[in-house]
Amino acid sequence: MSTIDFIESKIKSYYPNHVEAIMAGLKAPKKVTFRINTLKSSIEAVLSTLEKQGLMVTPVDFSEIAFILNEGHEQDLQSLDIYDQGHIYLQSLSSMLPPIVLNPQKGDILDMAAAPGGKTTQMAALTHGLCTITACEQNPIRAQKLKYNLDKQGATKVTVITKDARQLDDFFRFDHILLDAPCSGSGTLDLNHEKHLQNFTDHLIQKSIQTQKALILKAIELLKPKQTMVYSTCSILKSENEDIVKFALKTNKVDIVPIDLNIEGVLPSDIPGVITVMPSALYEGFFIALLRKK
Repeated sequence: MSTIDFIESKIKSYYPNHVEAIMAGLKAPKKVTFRINTLKSSIEAVLSTLEKQGLMVTPVDFSEIAFILNEGHEQDLQSLDIYDQGHIYLQSLSSMLPPIVLNPQKGDILDMAAAPGGKTTQMAALTHGLCTITACEQNPIRAQKLKYNLDKQGATKVTVITKDARQLDDFFRFDHILLDAPCSGSGTLDLNHEKHLQNFTDHLIQKSIQTQKALILKAIELLKPKQTMVYSTCSILKSENEDIVKFALKTNKVDIVPIDLNIEGVLPSDIPGVITVMPSALYEGFFIALLRKK
């Protein structure tokens, strides 16, 4: 069985009525998307600069700072001073959703798998740089990339811990936790380049599931009572998504908080209130669940 056939068989086992649409979405060239970093600039200033450069953009409904580049490539934005200065951040629309769903307003925030820092810096901007954020990244090289992006984006109230979040001391407690868990990446696969798909194996999926279970249990322990956490992955496999949430619910320590977000192309789920974004030209495949500790 080829890797693409294996991918299709996994999708068919979970979404038999959406196989063609999902496979088409994984083949579709992605639009360039970005967000404006309000820690360093304003929406008006950035849009004015882009207009002067002849770069037209379209706003996104779910966030006033998220935009789609109508025509062009990432390099068109990366060549601008506002990119070098950290006024904009290239980020997929799907990966912007977990911080928006978490919607931290105050208190201490934990980002359990933070590198390269897109969601960490987004949360810093969402909280106007007023909240304290702890960002975990166990890989030293990725942790350096995280620190670079934090500095470039002006996210000053972030402490980076180069440590596996599963090993955090139990005396830590947080008001909000973002667990964007390591996963198989099934929602971000590019089916146009089969040689890049060789790492997508059942072994990877099973290894990811074990990591996800350990991380979500740790997150529940670190979360303060009555506070919220987001569990998300860039996977569309229910074994990494709904099954992990059900595993967490069995602890009887958390409840589902239904997500109120209007996103086109959402896949069906047997858990009301969670979101699985279907891959498309605009979105990567992504799963998001919001949980509150009892």
